[in-house]
Amino acid sequence: MLRVAHGATARSRRIRRQKRRGQGASTEWSGGGTALVEWYELARLNAVPGRHPKLAGGPPDLDRVRDAVALFGDVWIGSVRHAMPLLAADDVTYLVDLAEDLSDVAADRDASAFCFALRALAAGFARIEGNVMRVAVIDILGPQIGRIAQHTRDARDWDDSRRCADAIGDAVRERDETLTCAAIVTLVDDVLPRVIDHAD
Repeated sequence: MLRVAHGATARSRRIRRQKRRGQGASTEWSGGGTALVEWYELARLNAVPGRHPKLAGGPPDLDRVRDAVALFGDVWIGSVRHAMPLLAADDVTYLVDLAEDLSDVAADRDASAFCFALRALAAGFARIEGNVMRVAVIDILGPQIGRIAQHTRDARDWDDSRRCADAIGDAVRERDETLTCAAIVTLVDDVLPRVIDHAD
């Protein structure tokens, strides 16, 4: 079982390296893209408690959570890039409201509500895009991120999470894809990994 888990982790890292180099770009973010299907399978593998006992109870497998956060961010940003050109006025209001919810729960330092709000905001973009596969990946990865959010003790982590949520809302209000993605990258590449490091 552990060999399968480590293999899945290695594949996840390989896909992310390919993404950075631009390999496979023609299929990566399409609705039925092969890489997205493969990522769905990786997310499903990493999230089934029966396959990986460390996820069923006790301390989380932090390397697996790091992979989950990275994959969550990549899928979320893919949805942003596809959804932003489609935004109607009510979509903007909807997403800004979700970003404000995320900011509010970060201000309250409510870990379980933060996880729910984070998943809702990411899935909101995927639903506007109309990509059910991305919604499924986000829903699968959310619980792992939620487990690590419970370890958020540092006030700076909560404050930075709130600032990222505010930045996402402001960027969506301006329909600025670049700033929206930049705020998400800060959250998933800097803030959440720091929370994981604190739990290590």
